[in-house]
Amino acid sequence: MEMVRDFVNEARELLDDAEPQIIEMEKTALGSGRVDEEILNAIFRLFHSLKGTASFLDFQAISSFPKMPLRMPLRQGMLLVSSQCRSLPLGPPRRRWG
Repeated sequence: MEMVRDFVNEARELLDDAEPQIIEMEKTALGSGRVDEEILNAIFRLFHSLKGTASFLDFQAISSFPKMPLRMPLRQGMLLVSSQCRSLPLGPPRRRWG
């Protein structure tokens, strides 16, 4: 149970770290018309870490969530960044655990 509690704490921290980066990516994209690849890569590294830990704990709902289908369209400018995209990778509102 302690590992699950640690995972939840780590996940919260990662999501807290991702949120300002997602907002910054949105601002940059809206201002320049392009996604800042450094910010995009940092965001995907955070989610990759989250998925890796979830996979270790066999949390398949998280570890099987696809992240790569969004990466290339964002890089290539085929997917526009807007305030509606801000919550896309975060999903529904986070639930408080223990």
